[in-house]
Parts: sequence; C-alpha cells; structure tokens
Amino acid sequence: MNLFPDPESRLVCRLCRVAVVSLALLNTSCTLPLLPVTYFLTDSNKRHHEHVQSGAGYDLEGGAKMRVLEFDHMGELWDIKQLTQIQSELKTAAQTHKGGVLLVTYIHGWEHNAREKDGNLKAFRATIAALGKAGSTLQPDRAVVGVYVGWQGRQWKFTPPKTPPLNWLTMPTKLDYFHGRAAGHRTAGPAATHALHMISNAARTSPKSKVIMVGHSFGGLVIEHALMPTIAAGITQPNYRPPADLILMVNQAEHSLNASKFITALQASNSKVAPAGAPSLTGLPLMVSIGSKTDRATGKFLPLGTFIGRTGLSLTNTTMSGRGRKADEYGKYGKPQGKLLYSTPPAFEPFQNYESVTLVKGSAKAPERKSPEERYLEVMKANFALKQEYKPSERAFTKLQFITTAGTFTTSPKSHTHNKTPYWVMQADKEFIDGHNGLWVGGQAGEALVALVTVLSDLERHMGVPRQPLRVLSKPE
Repeated sequence: MNLFPDPESRLVCRLCRVAVVSLALLNTSCTLPLLPVTYFLTDSNKRHHEHVQSGAGYDLEGGAKMRVLEFDHMGELWDIKQLTQIQSELKTAAQTHKGGVLLVTYIHGWEHNAREKDGNLKAFRATIAALGKAGSTLQPDRAVVGVYVGWQGRQWKFTPPKTPPLNWLTMPTKLDYFHGRAAGHRTAGPAATHALHMISNAARTSPKSKVIMVGHSFGGLVIEHALMPTIAAGITQPNYRPPADLILMVNQAEHSLNASKFITALQASNSKVAPAGAPSLTGLPLMVSIGSKTDRATGKFLPLGTFIGRTGLSLTNTTMSGRGRKADEYGKYGKPQGKLLYSTPPAFEPFQNYESVTLVKGSAKAPERKSPEERYLEVMKANFALKQEYKPSERAFTKLQFITTAGTFTTSPKSHTHNKTPYWVMQADKEFIDGHNGLWVGGQAGEALVALVTVLSDLERHMGVPRQPLRVLSKPE
C-alpha cells in the first residue's frame, strides 16, 4: 500500500512516527481518550432479546426460524440459555427433517448489534425468510435456521443524523477504530469458538445438514480468529471435518498476517477439500474471503489505523506494534512482512487465487417486488438453476457464476498465485458489491450475499454428489 508503507522502510515514516507519538502521549489512548468513551459515550451492556425467541420475527414463513446469540463487551455469552435453546431446536429439526438442517450463522461488523431496529438484523431476517420460501420448493425436506450472532460492535449511545449538514457528527464514531477492533478480538475468544462449534454439531445430528458461517467487516475478524486456530489443528489429521461446510467472509476488516499463517499451515499439510463420499473430487473451498474494490473502510482507513497504531500509538496500543522482517529476511511474496499489516486478504494481490468477480452480461431489469424476501427468493432460484463448471481432470472449478438483478457475474482461478490452497480469496467489482456496506444496503445489495451463499454452499452438487458432508484431506509433510 503506497499511501501507508511499512514505517520501518522509509525515512518520512520515521519522521511521522515522532509527530504521532507526541500526539499519542497527549491523548494517552487510542484515537479518542479512553475514559470518556468507555464510561460516558459507549453504549452500555444491554441484552436486546429474551432467551426464549419465538413468534413473529423469529418463526418465519416457509417454516424457517431465526434465532439470536448474544455476546457482551467482554466477549462472554449473555445467557447460556440462548445457546442451549438453539442447540435443542437444531437437534430436533435435524432429527425430524429427512434432509437435515440448512444452518446459516451470520456475524455482523462494527457499529451493529442485536437491536431489533439494527439494519443487519432486519436484512438477515429477510434472507432467512427467503431461504425458507425457497426451501419449500427447491429442497422441501430440509429445515432452515438462521442464527444472528450479536456482539457489541456498536460503541456509541447516540445515533448520528444521516442528512446534511448534521451528518458530520458521524465522524467521532468512525475515529474510534481501535475500540471497535478490540471488541471484535474480545468476542473472538473461547466462548465464540465453543458456541460456533456447538451449534454446528447440533445441526449435524443429521449427516445431510449444511452449515454456513458468514462474517462481515469485523464479523470476518471474529470468524477468522475464532475458527482458524481450530482448523489449523484439525488439518494435522489426514481426514478432518471442518466446523462449517462454507465459511464466508465479506469485506473482512482484518489485516493479512493471520491469513498468511493460515495459508502456510494449509500448504504444509497439503490440504484439499472434497465430498466425504467422493474423496478424489477435490477442489472445494474451505474458506472464502471476498472484498469489494470500492471498499474504502478496509482499503483506506484500515491501513491508516494500522499506520497510527504501529507508529504514534505503539506505546498504548501494543497489538499493532512489533518489528516486521524485511523482504530479504522474510522471503515470502517478494514483500516485507510489514506489508501484510496494511491490507486485507482480498486486497493483498499474492493471496488472490480467483480473478475479480465481474459483470459479463446484463439482464432485463427486475420487476418491482413488494419485499426483500421476494427479491432474494428470485435470486436464489436463479442461482440454484445455474450450472457451475467443474473439471474432474483439473480437480477444480474452472468458472463460477453468480446472478443478481444487475446481471450475471463470473470468476475463474488465477493462473499465477502464491495461494494454491482451499482458502479462496478474491475481489469484486462495484456492480456486484459496492463499498464496505454494499452487502446489505440499498437496491440490489444483499442479493450478492444471497448469490454467494446459494452457489458456494452447493458446489458438490455440480460434481454429481449432492448433499455430501465435506472433508479436509491432508497429507502433512
């Protein structure tokens, strides 16, 4: 990243370090003074849902259910009863449906939580409702359950206006980057690791169940830090079932250092993913990270936050400090180790193993629909009908396609990449995902997530072996 290079590599950055250190010593905190943020401006620990979740808004059309699992500011479960209820319902659904359960777990990002009015929660509910409707026709023997993982990503008591000229009041909330990041790291601890595995195991009471986990922004950070260590341990075995059949991170707000360690582990274990009933048909993804080319939050502000943390705030923010190895010492990717801290995996070119998801042809404008549920349902049906290209001789999907109301999008493997593992990393043009919050907000947004989940969670069907549990096959050196 040219704007914010490794501060150890250029003199100008060392001069900037002196200036920013001085500012940090005056603030004695990270970006904003810690004391007033914590005790006066931060939203208090508050449960937004009772642990008995049923009725309108929870039991949806088509038999689908949405449940909420909440964590507090310290990353602890609000109430173990939420987890035990979700486990019980998943086990019952898995045992009473011939096709098992389609479990979709969503972890939101910064400036969100589990409030009933939260936009992410509303959009997730619409997606699960559409999945329920689609399931009644496409896969009628399968239960649909969505679990919304709420954590204290929202740091502020007040909601700034969105209309000018008062919308400038949003700036203080954006400046408090380190508090949001720290809350995400606290959430991505043993409690989250345990809970995600427990609900996955409950759904897998039926061998035909499908488990999908999605993280957006700092939610991707939570997924990465909660699951990557357990997967890295699992692939030391020759035959391992990962905690989810699809782990999808969209615009994840985390640097590439952890991803680099994960890729190294996958390479060292020579890990491949295949359906359990067809171990020779490798080429499935273990984890997918996709980022928008127009995502300024991770493309501009994350490098800026890293730069501030590694220079001026290194005395008070030790998570961002530490000396990286130079290019000649590191010997990876042709770059110094510090470069990994200034970009997310989708923006770090050596990690990209699929070409950008781009629009290849337009489609007729979608008719007006009354609700997001109906729009998402049409997108699901269109993507379910697609035929994805898998070549057994190459043990790979040579082209993947996704459909939204904007048209048909395509991506294919890159011929040259440092990342030849089942950790798929790619970027998307703005027509598919526009900006950081393009996952849900406005127009066709939200359709991209629906298309990604519909296609990527069903790839084994295009190999001729539908509804197979996935296995990671490793041959550690």
